[in-house]
Amino acid sequence: IEFTATVLPEDATNREIEWVIHSSNLSKATVDEDGLVTTAAAGKVAVTAKAKDNLDILDKGYLYIKPEAYIIVNVPKGPVSLNVGETLTIAPGVYAMALKAPLPDTPVEAAVSRSGCVAVNGGGSITGVKEGSSIVTYTAPEYDIIRKLRIIVTPPIFG
Repeated sequence: IEFTATVLPEDATNREIEWVIHSSNLSKATVDEDGLVTTAAAGKVAVTAKAKDNLDILDKGYLYIKPEAYIIVNVPKGPVSLNVGETLTIAPGVYAMALKAPLPDTPVEAAVSRSGCVAVNGGGSITGVKEGSSIVTYTAPEYDIIRKLRIIVTPPIFG
């Protein structure tokens, strides 16, 4: 986002502008010498334009930065049924909605409730261990997001 400012009168001897970000957390955004703001985190920042030859002459605008939306993808909507001894491989990832692109190399962790029903390995495989149901919770700690998958384990089919 680019802010603009004009120093008046037009025949002023120094028309240079200094741009400054004001926020309780200065890592939310930066502004360059041309007023171009780059955002880094959600929140509110004030962007101030000051006349370089008289810093008491200024104007301020506010920018409200919306949080970036991320989701965990490649996890079935569930529930998923597995037979005892059957394995399902899931390769969860993180997708950035604003970028419309996956974020490679973003770790997604899996944890299991009632782990006696299923076993989850670090490679994304879920194996039915005994009859029952479990919830596998996928988390991407870097983005503070979770996705849950219910697994129903049924007796093995013999034929």
